[in-house]
Amino acid sequence: SKKPNPDIAPPTGKKVAVVGSGPAGALAAKHAAAGGVKVLLLERKEVVGLPVRCGEGAGVRSLLENVQVEPDWVGERIIAVRMVAPDNTAVDIDRIDEGYVVRRDLMDPRLVEHARECGAEYRGGVTVVSVERGDDGRYTCRASDGRRFVGRCLVLAEGVEARLGRSLGWGEPVPLEDICSCAFAHVRHGTVPQGKLEMHYGTSITPGGYGWVFPRGDGSANGG
Repeated sequence: SKKPNPDIAPPTGKKVAVVGSGPAGALAAKHAAAGGVKVLLLERKEVVGLPVRCGEGAGVRSLLENVQVEPDWVGERIIAVRMVAPDNTAVDIDRIDEGYVVRRDLMDPRLVEHARECGAEYRGGVTVVSVERGDDGRYTCRASDGRRFVGRCLVLAEGVEARLGRSLGWGEPVPLEDICSCAFAHVRHGTVPQGKLEMHYGTSITPGGYGWVFPRGDGSANGG
């Protein structure tokens, strides 16, 4: 009999393959596994949740509808927003729905762990470069290192750069004109507000956009 190629893993036989282990992918894997389905969760990063790629702000109601928030995920409770005009006039808006600045570096790995606790198999450092559907209805995910992973059902949770669905006729990626790029930094300063987001406007500071400061609860903030 022909010996298997050690560089290419055989089809896993998993019923569900999930590409991307951010909150959407991890939760999809968790619920599928909890329902008794065999799940394989694939992630291109070696470390889940890093580098952090967002301001980490989330509305409490929408967050609690989907996950049971653990206390150490919450860097800061947000109860107000400060809007700063180009002439430095500041307006505070206190009546807003409560929000959190969540620690994605803690939350994302824990959500993956929740999926694994429900029975999902997780593999990090796997960059899926193409997907195709066979005549038998199964989906094959091919990784950059030659490995392949097969599932009866496929969930693509790649994020804003999603491109894999095009080959399946699932629509185009997000148009470039609908994507706003930003500069992002984790900063620490004595003026970081507590319990309040700051939004700064004006072409002298942020031409064509706005600046934002999301406090993280320890004197630091996400700024961009």
